[in-house]
Amino acid sequence: MNEVRQRWRLFVGRGPAARDVAHRDAVTAWEAALATSGLPFAGSEKGPGGPRPRVTFAAPLPVGMLAEREPIDVALVDRLRIHEVRDAVFHAAPVGYRLVDLEDVWVGAPTLPSLVVSADYRVTIGSGDETGGADASRSMSGAVAGLLSSPRLERIREKGGGRVAVDVRPHVLGLWCTTRSADRGVALRMRLTLGGAGGVGRPEEIVSSIEDFVGRELPVESIVRERINLAGEVLADDPADDPAA
Repeated sequence: MNEVRQRWRLFVGRGPAARDVAHRDAVTAWEAALATSGLPFAGSEKGPGGPRPRVTFAAPLPVGMLAEREPIDVALVDRLRIHEVRDAVFHAAPVGYRLVDLEDVWVGAPTLPSLVVSADYRVTIGSGDETGGADASRSMSGAVAGLLSSPRLERIREKGGGRVAVDVRPHVLGLWCTTRSADRGVALRMRLTLGGAGGVGRPEEIVSSIEDFVGRELPVESIVRERINLAGEVLADDPADDPAA
């Protein structure tokens, strides 16, 4: 295998056309797509068109979830300019994915998955007679405050063929609620741990916990992972204020 001369971090979005793609299939789709891009990839296997690109995702994206800025690392055996890589990836991206940004990363930097700290999510709650308007905003704001002040939040997870109680409160690093002026619906933004010693926070479990506080089921329209936060990054206190969000 040729020596790696350059490492690029791609930031990609996932739209509705790819929302039901499992992680393993997403990796395969990106490998196959990038193999047609003409870029000089460092790869692990030889294929008909040359080395099979080695694609490293920061973390799996759950099936059914949309994404706005997922990091993916790829390695090249030649150094290229940013516009050359951008154009090639833009045109080769698999169906349902789009290139949002990219940056040249030091080839000796730690592996991408080892840098993952947390992720920011946006949960859209539908409007309606029971959930929309100022009353809904006050109710949700109260629920958010109650959740953040709780020392423990238990949810039930399936594990090893059984059911176990998990305290998900340590997974919540931040939680914000805003009302959408267009339709009086509510948007929840949450920053949750994503692996490592902090465990994996699941946005649907946080929504379920909020439902306990408001006393009703919330009509979730969509869950979007806005970004994955890496070690060393400076983050805004509220994801909505982050210029990269």
